[in-house]
Amino acid sequence: MNFLKKQAKQIDVESIKKQLSNSPDLVNRTVTVGNKTIELYFLKILVNRISIEKNIISFLNNSTSEEINLNYLFEHLPITEVKELVETNDISKYILDGFTFIYLPFEKKGLFAGVGDPVERSLGKAETESLVYGPKISFTESLSTNM
Repeated sequence: MNFLKKQAKQIDVESIKKQLSNSPDLVNRTVTVGNKTIELYFLKILVNRISIEKNIISFLNNSTSEEINLNYLFEHLPITEVKELVETNDISKYILDGFTFIYLPFEKKGLFAGVGDPVERSLGKAETESLVYGPKISFTESLSTNM
């Protein structure tokens, strides 16, 4: 399956960092497999780091350098949600949605692995809306929880 033909030719990692305002939560992990280097980018507060360690880094370390290419990772990575990179503008958007960006500098291509673990608060007592009539429950960041 060669779906990766329509990807951008060059990925500027510095522009990704700039789009994310050089966030201190942006993590860049480098994994070396044989003579190939793979870079992982994610926001540590939005992902499940255990999943990254077990399902991505461990998988890469157990692969041979001949196997490591984007098509192989797309088909064999033990993550249920793997998406292709279409536009370089999508990188920061997906990272903010809790995806890990897996960048292969030797191919100048990448893909996204869904390892998000968003923080959700439960409904609680409204502390600032004391004069509101009706249920005295505060809203959270999650629309589905609020509904």
